[in-house]
Amino acid sequence: CHIQWREEGRNEWLTVALFSLGISLLAKESGIAACAYLFAYAVFLDPGRLITRVLSVLPYGGAVVVWRLVYRMLGHGISGSATYTDPLLSPVAFVQQVFHRAPVLFLGQWGLPPSDIHIVLPPSGQWLLWGGGLLLFAVLAVVFAPMFRYDARIRFWALGMGLSLLPACAAFPSDRLLLWPGIGAFGLLAQYLYARSERREMWNQASFARAFAPLVTIFLVLVHVVLAPLLLPTRILAFATLGDVIEESVVTAPLPDDIENRTLVIANAPNVFFTSYFFVVREALGMPVPARIRTLSANNLMPEPHTITRIDERSVRVRPENGFQWFLVRDNAHPFAFGDKVYLSDVTIEISDATRDGKPLEVIYRFDRPLDDPHFVWLVYRARRGQYAPFLPPPVGQTFTINPHS
Repeated sequence: CHIQWREEGRNEWLTVALFSLGISLLAKESGIAACAYLFAYAVFLDPGRLITRVLSVLPYGGAVVVWRLVYRMLGHGISGSATYTDPLLSPVAFVQQVFHRAPVLFLGQWGLPPSDIHIVLPPSGQWLLWGGGLLLFAVLAVVFAPMFRYDARIRFWALGMGLSLLPACAAFPSDRLLLWPGIGAFGLLAQYLYARSERREMWNQASFARAFAPLVTIFLVLVHVVLAPLLLPTRILAFATLGDVIEESVVTAPLPDDIENRTLVIANAPNVFFTSYFFVVREALGMPVPARIRTLSANNLMPEPHTITRIDERSVRVRPENGFQWFLVRDNAHPFAFGDKVYLSDVTIEISDATRDGKPLEVIYRFDRPLDDPHFVWLVYRARRGQYAPFLPPPVGQTFTINPHS
């Protein structure tokens, strides 16, 4: 619609284009990446004069500003998270995330392995993935460079892909974020494969690029033409299987009929998704939803053993094997310290041990009523059965060890 507007000058096309951008933004924040291609079109493909090309992107900028204002007025957004970053509220943190995440996402788009594995790797593995992304970017930049002088469409795809990669860096690396960068990457890959088969003379004056081009071509064909179609069903089934396991555990959880008036306390869970989607799954299926859910375990992405010690009638001390490492709603600029407390409506959470960099190692939960009160419904996840089971908090003074694999 934007191209039709620019070529025909009919404002009806602009109206439809603005409406389409609005729908994209309302669907998901990453819809703003559409502007990357609008900008790239204005830079490389728009037939108008410079001033008209600049003016052509202003209506979309206005739409984004309106969307952002309404977005904030309605209370949406993210703040203080180590996992998600708002570029406008935390620009410095976002720039740091771009530095760390863009190479990983680039590697996931153009090569292997998928960027999803980044979050479960140790720091050394994450840096290895980062280095692989930078290396692949350098090689592709050298090999693709001779094409950029010959065709503005190639420059359009490259700039659109690069700019649309930036919003994806606001979340932790995952191939699910590569829809928009993938559009530019597909166009760039198609242009490259065509040029290698029909216009090989492009590389005649670039000896370094010419030397690497055959290997790069074999690599790209192997990954995107041979392996990608074979791996796609596996990737889809992996997410579907995880979703089925989570849904099954939530649906079969032994909850009383009056759970809407009671607090569910989960002693452990395989990872954060099992508890964070508990409300969502039950609500979507029309099942009774607990008044509150309190999770005692670290709720990291990967399950770890932890101990639960009953301090007194209302309190338990929880110590995961490797502490509370993953911060979904707290970033490194707001570390915890020994003695810090978080107050919720029905429980006070105290940091009883922490690392030097502010990661809690041990936490004390002090509830507003006895743990044996019938208001609480206690569950523990049994990994071998893939289901939740009833759980009784240990007697005062005793410690219970929960193994997530048992």
